[in-house]
Amino acid sequence: MKNFDQPGWTVTVEAPVGGVSSGDPLQVNKLFGICCNDAAAGEDVELRLVGAFTLPTTATETWAVGEIAYFDPATGLLTTTAGALDIVAVALDAVTGPAEGSFLLLGPAFATQ
Repeated sequence: MKNFDQPGWTVTVEAPVGGVSSGDPLQVNKLFGICCNDAAAGEDVELRLVGAFTLPTTATETWAVGEIAYFDPATGLLTTTAGALDIVAVALDAVTGPAEGSFLLLGPAFATQ
């Protein structure tokens, strides 16, 4: 079809101030994904929007399978505390107080509920 742009598994965005490294979680407005490459500030970075990834979490929290995860751009960590944060993933394993866990990305960030 002539209006198809791309599958949408990854999109190209501009790296923020401070740059990014491959594997970093990154949120750009309502797009949340995992950086596929290193990029300095202002350079293009491929952002993977779908898939399951091991991601950094707030170390004092406990996660259940299927629990909603929010991304805190201030810390770069996933959290169970919604506040004004966006829903970005769900937990794929039950973990207690780790520094990371396995999460399934939900594509564009959902508004908090």
